[in-house]
Amino acid sequence: KYERSGQSFLWKMKSSRSSVGSMVPDEKASMEEHANIEEDIEVFQWTGENDFCQLFDHDKIAVGGGATDADGGDGFGFIIGDALERGSSCPCETYNNPCLVSDTEGGQFTVANIEVWALTPFLFEADAERSERSIKCREQNVLQNPASQS
Repeated sequence: KYERSGQSFLWKMKSSRSSVGSMVPDEKASMEEHANIEEDIEVFQWTGENDFCQLFDHDKIAVGGGATDADGGDGFGFIIGDALERGSSCPCETYNNPCLVSDTEGGQFTVANIEVWALTPFLFEADAERSERSIKCREQNVLQNPASQS
């Protein structure tokens, strides 16, 4: 099941990390040059075309959906599966993004590292989880008993 969050986005670095790493040894880039390359990004905001923002399942994590690729791509902005080791990217309607992987890779990639971020007003994970359970319980009760709302 997809989760909708209009506050979500996809992003892509404008330059590849390998472009700095491929410099000849006497021209090695400084940490500042690495940081400058990594801060130059393209951001793809939620378009509102659909609610296919995030999909979490026992065997995959996907962001974005809705094929825009005439070549018949799967329509995921990106999807990670195969025990979180491999993934792919292609254009999607949710974020109106291009393929997020270099053209030479055919949209496929190997996962090197995953970072998951969530912004919350809570200092402790347990407090955030308790709040989330409370919200879901309230939503379920409203859906089951709409007449009880004033």
